[in-house]
Amino acid sequence: MADFVRRHPLIAYFVLAYTGSWLVWAFYVLSLDGLALLPFHAPASYLFIIALGTFTGPTVAAFAVTAFTEGRPGVDRLAARIVQWRVGIAWYLFVFLGLPAIETLGSIAMPGVLASFTPIDWPAELLATAVFFLYPALLAGPLGEEIGWRGVALPKLQALY
Repeated sequence: MADFVRRHPLIAYFVLAYTGSWLVWAFYVLSLDGLALLPFHAPASYLFIIALGTFTGPTVAAFAVTAFTEGRPGVDRLAARIVQWRVGIAWYLFVFLGLPAIETLGSIAMPGVLASFTPIDWPAELLATAVFFLYPALLAGPLGEEIGWRGVALPKLQALY
């Protein structure tokens, strides 16, 4: 197995990424909540595991293939690229402050929005936003899949073609 991964890292990556991402769906799809081929209901908490497995499959595959092909130094390089800042702080301020401000102003400009506005409970709502929006948004995108697709698959494909 390790020899195959070293000789064919791109094939190994795609097989691991897709298998890891979709295998977690199998129990739900085959349960009574899906195709009803297995005699059990998937618990609601399992949906979180499904989402986590789906989003992190490519990243787990990336670290596994990199560990087999490049060893610890390769894994360290891949991990270091996660926190590499490529744009200035002004762009981060624009993304995290400017875009929400633009969206808020756009919403306010729509008829009836201000009339239907109700104040929020700041600490609770802010925590709910962080847990139910920001955490999944980071996990599903840049920390979930992109490390694998852009960090491993894309460079290897570009080297071939």
